[in-house]
Amino acid sequence: MIKDLYLNTDIITQKVESKFEASSSYVLHKLLPSFESTREELYALIQEASFESKNREDFVKALTSKGLDMGSLPLHSVKEMYKDQTEKIFLRVKEIYKLT
Repeated sequence: MIKDLYLNTDIITQKVESKFEASSSYVLHKLLPSFESTREELYALIQEASFESKNREDFVKALTSKGLDMGSLPLHSVKEMYKDQTEKIFLRVKEIYKLT
């Protein structure tokens, strides 16, 4: 049995926020509807930016320098990215599993 478990949420949040690579899938799915070429080409641009970057700010700058419009995406915060998708996920799960 676990007793007196302490989670340092500040450290957990800091580690998650620093792992900008997790943003690549989010960016791909958000930009794909307005991207004027193939999914594979967009994926290649995003992956290249991810490999070139050392932090989230560099990642956004690299994507912008490749001509991608990053202005409307909440990439400054993983929490904001999740909040942006939460309602869509709940609706999809509700539809698939017919929850009451």
